[in-house]
Amino acid sequence: MTSAVMPASRVLDYLVATEVMGWVLAIDPLTYQSFYVPADVQDPEDYAPAYYENEWKPSTDIACTWVAVDKYPDYPFVIGRAVNLEGIPVGWFCQIFDSRVEATTAALAICLTLLQVKNVVKVT
Repeated sequence: MTSAVMPASRVLDYLVATEVMGWVLAIDPLTYQSFYVPADVQDPEDYAPAYYENEWKPSTDIACTWVAVDKYPDYPFVIGRAVNLEGIPVGWFCQIFDSRVEATTAALAICLTLLQVKNVVKVT
């Protein structure tokens, strides 16, 4: 089993946005707020934001995490409670293909597993 060493953070959220979702960061010229748009958008100023940067929190907000999961309907997701030898729950695990990660929350386990499947991070 692999345990998560990268904590939930804005850096992790950015990696999920760019590497898993395929989004890029753009800046609203009127409000100077940063937001994510699909990478293939020609003019981000004319595109409705996928998420504002401060709202995209897949490593801590499970609703955002499910958006990332929904992007890959063909991936064999297995998500469950991680237990110790006595059968006491100690966290969550996510497995996709042969990549399995354990973390303190389901959202964090899913994000780290997606990034590991995409070869962005190696969780040890």
